[in-house]
Amino acid sequence: MERIPGITVWAMTQSRPPVPFPDTIWDDVGRALNALHAEDWVFGDLRIPNVMCVPTESGMHAKLVDFDWAGKHGIDRYPATMNVGSMDWTPGMDRYEIMKKHHDLQMLRRLRWTSA
Repeated sequence: MERIPGITVWAMTQSRPPVPFPDTIWDDVGRALNALHAEDWVFGDLRIPNVMCVPTESGMHAKLVDFDWAGKHGIDRYPATMNVGSMDWTPGMDRYEIMKKHHDLQMLRRLRWTSA
């Protein structure tokens, strides 16, 4: 495990006034998901506390953090302890349901839209 310098998207949205962040954040998340999906991995827990905004020489970029839920597409399942009451998960994401790549992509679309 390593410490990643930066701030989560969640923390950025909680500051007053909210700190704006560039589209490169969501583009980076999309690329990370594509890399995972190419190997049949599902991230599974795509929420704004799990997207770290990292300053670089070329601007603000993103890294995914907290891979506890990651699993194989069509094989692994979401945790039985998944909190379904406090989060608006995409359809198909529920306690002990099979993990699918399209769940990650649907969550990315939701996060990109709700954080704009």
